[in-house]
Amino acid sequence: MITTLLQSLVLGACALGVSPSIAPELAAGAELAAGPEQAGAKDPAMRADLAWRTRAVEQAWMGTRDADRRSRALPHVEEAVQRFFRFDSPAVGASLGEALAALEGREAVHPLDAVRVHPSRRLVDTTEPGIELVIRWLYGAEPEEPLAVEVRCAGLQLAGPAQVRIGDEAPGARAFLWPDPSSAPEGDLVVEVVLRSGDGEPVRRSLSMARVPRLGERLEALAAPLPEGAPALEARTLKARLKLLGSLAAGSTEETDFPAARLLAEAEAMAKAAAKGQPWFGADARGQHWLSVPVGRRAASVRLLVPSSYDPTRPGPIVVALHGMGGSENMFFDAYGAGLAARLCEERGWLMVAPRVSPLGTSAEAVLDGLEGRLAFDRERVLLLGHSMGAGVGQRLVSKAPGSYRAFVAMGGGGSQRDRGPWVNVPLYATAGERDFGRSGVEALHASLEGSGKADRRLVIEPGTEHLLIVAEALPAAFRWLDGVLDE
Repeated sequence: MITTLLQSLVLGACALGVSPSIAPELAAGAELAAGPEQAGAKDPAMRADLAWRTRAVEQAWMGTRDADRRSRALPHVEEAVQRFFRFDSPAVGASLGEALAALEGREAVHPLDAVRVHPSRRLVDTTEPGIELVIRWLYGAEPEEPLAVEVRCAGLQLAGPAQVRIGDEAPGARAFLWPDPSSAPEGDLVVEVVLRSGDGEPVRRSLSMARVPRLGERLEALAAPLPEGAPALEARTLKARLKLLGSLAAGSTEETDFPAARLLAEAEAMAKAAAKGQPWFGADARGQHWLSVPVGRRAASVRLLVPSSYDPTRPGPIVVALHGMGGSENMFFDAYGAGLAARLCEERGWLMVAPRVSPLGTSAEAVLDGLEGRLAFDRERVLLLGHSMGAGVGQRLVSKAPGSYRAFVAMGGGGSQRDRGPWVNVPLYATAGERDFGRSGVEALHASLEGSGKADRRLVIEPGTEHLLIVAEALPAAFRWLDGVLDE
């Protein structure tokens, strides 16, 4: 279903024609860009691990303005992308570790940087006596000595092996037991894992999982068919939600941290309302949501932000965010500056919807039609963002229906626009990194539209960055530009 930011860059690079020589490798390694049902059968958690490492690099990049640190990190980030071209996930992790060390001002990576930790199942029943953790090694030589380990959750220390050994002969999962299973916490939890080698500095990992009562019984109840009169949005969302929850309970590891306990409770409320022919999702639904919006006979998977200041009596702007190839509706919420776009929208009180995008495009306008009956937003102030392939898709959307979008921000993608007529009144903010492989497309888009109509045309080449980090670097200025567009 979803892939990491790096996978998006790999396929996006090929779509832009940057490196046609790797096309056969892409075909041979297509499983890396597929969903969890097909990809990584040998190691289904690899995508989640690389996504976590990518977000750590993004956060460190945004957390420092030190030019020297950024300069030292940049070659490692570019190397990570190139190594992903070769489908060498361990090497990608190593490069990201080098980039993170440089951004944090460390001379070398942490000796335990290559440790990988994840729960064997993200959604479990409260009858489970503990938590099973899978502890592996990503790259380089595995430590010969066992590692000291400590696991805590909700202020409780779980009992388990004091040391773990990593290697081919080590057990796949280790059990860590609650001190009193009858009073163990329920709901969406954060598990803190501390690992140490000898007297060295520890590494810490924060993991998400959920514990709920009567899990099997509740999932089975959700599978009951709905009446024909059930609202389409609830019926479609419920079907997708049940599939996701079943997958998490069966042991899938996604690249995003789904709040499974919350999603289960929502699904039950959704099913109860739908069984009565009533809508569940509506104007009071502030926060973030995963929905399946009916689009004809299909449904569009979207992630939605309804800001805390949302007022249904005062329709405001809505941002439509289009991710790059191989990505998902989670990209603008979790990656791309570790969710910077969502935070900037929250600050402004804007709604944001991120639909799943394919090379064929996305049903953005139909998604807005589907949401319009449930949420109040101003169709005259629809703002379009796109990165890499998403920028190209956004360009096509504006060309086909220019009156549907107030402004367009293209980041690291796009191309020359032959028919300039539809763009006369659509402002454009075109941006790329100085070392961005999508830079030529961005420049071509801007050059082809410059001087057409009276709408503002901006071209911004961000210095000292590339295609992976351009979104995090460009979004603050792009949103300030959008503020000005809306004030006109």
